[in-house]
Amino acid sequence: MFQEAESADDRGNHQLAQDLYRAIISDYPEHILASASVFGLFWATKEAQESMLPLASELEALRDDPNAPQTLVLSARNVAIQCKIADEAYQDALVDYGEIIANPLSSSDSIHAVIDSQLTAALASGNSILGLDRCAAARARAFRLKGWHELAINLHRQYVELSNGEPPMAESLMPLPERFELAPAFPNPFNPITEIKVALPQDAEVKFEVFNMLGQKVATLVNRPMQAGFHSVRFEASRLPSGIYIYRIKANNFTDAKKMLLLR
Repeated sequence: MFQEAESADDRGNHQLAQDLYRAIISDYPEHILASASVFGLFWATKEAQESMLPLASELEALRDDPNAPQTLVLSARNVAIQCKIADEAYQDALVDYGEIIANPLSSSDSIHAVIDSQLTAALASGNSILGLDRCAAARARAFRLKGWHELAINLHRQYVELSNGEPPMAESLMPLPERFELAPAFPNPFNPITEIKVALPQDAEVKFEVFNMLGQKVATLVNRPMQAGFHSVRFEASRLPSGIYIYRIKANNFTDAKKMLLLR
């Protein structure tokens, strides 16, 4: 089935390839080809010139499935981030890398996330990385091209020099956002859980609240100091009725609010 999927993709039948890759992931999750199919699904979707964000959401659901094998979870996690990078959702990708850095499965997991976050930050700023365009960047990462290794070595050397010979903790290497920003909830509409990304360029006293359309507060998500960086806040609305809700953040002198739709 895997060879059939690859053949379909090569012939330009990307929809058939996607269906076959999904069937492999669903029917044979323990098999090594299930993880390979996650990457195949990425490229079939990319070559079909479709938005990558729905696939990112699909893979994040697989990542969070407690019954999924660990190898499949890791593939889904990594490819979900690459989907966001391919769609230029760089802030969301940086938040995901920050979560890996904060909760690594291994030391190498943390190091790779640090390197990839730096590369993603460079893409977000419009800088060219090793002569690769943005579409090729994800493929370069997957195969660990020589240039990426050279960049990793240079980054590590710089960090050691800056820390007087001691490599700093991975969290300190995460690039900081340039400005305060409140991202749209994703997914939106949602049922019953959604996530909201927040960018803090400096340490801040943060109050994050949710209101209904009558102006009544229905939830306080955050009410504490938060460190500078990219953060993800989860909103769980299983006890609330369907409708439009407003989420508002206050961080130092920054205030912003957006709408989200709960559909049951």
